[in-house]
Amino acid sequence: TFENCYIGEKRLTGLQDADFQIEFVKGLSFSPGGPATIDRYPNEPQGGRVPGQRGGGQQGSQQGRRPQEAQLEGSFHNDGAIESRLLDKTVHYTVYLPKGFETSGKKYPVLYLLHGAGGDHGSWQKDARFSSVADRLIASGQIPEMVIVCPEGFRHAYVNSFDGTAPYEDFFLKEFMPFIEKEYSIAGDRNHRAIAGLSMGGYGSLYHSLKRPDLFGACFAMSAAT
Repeated sequence: TFENCYIGEKRLTGLQDADFQIEFVKGLSFSPGGPATIDRYPNEPQGGRVPGQRGGGQQGSQQGRRPQEAQLEGSFHNDGAIESRLLDKTVHYTVYLPKGFETSGKKYPVLYLLHGAGGDHGSWQKDARFSSVADRLIASGQIPEMVIVCPEGFRHAYVNSFDGTAPYEDFFLKEFMPFIEKEYSIAGDRNHRAIAGLSMGGYGSLYHSLKRPDLFGACFAMSAAT
């Protein structure tokens, strides 16, 4: 069963504890085993928001702007690809590897981060600079080191098509996940595997986590399409 998923103080269908916390969008955080919060003004001073500003102080003045590029601690690769027999085409993906990944010899938790309709496998980096956010959160100790993978979802909503011509769900579970978790030294159990997404990706993350709770220990759907 799923436990401990919240938006603000409202409890939702929850999730069993996973070993990591996820935070990727400013003002939005999700913690398996603790509350998820949505704060439109996360840098707001204690006394309230200054009119005309989306936050207070030096940090608040940056709210709503695209995150600045920074020197990565981890490594970011936008050129990953897998040849899918089921889809009969090449599927590209983006992957973030934490600092020291290549030499640590450790098994890492993994987050599958799904893009929305109209996006592609590079959208989370282009639009949100997720690798820099992951660096910052890992460095601050808010999340542990993890591998983050953003697959190309096309317009398939991460499920099999009704007519059987595009079996994306089968590809994702039978080809993509096994490939990633062998290629990148992933722990490979539900307590170290999470899925999240925006819009179409939010739908996909809910679909897979609810259908396969044996595979995913945590899920966060952002503005999930229905």
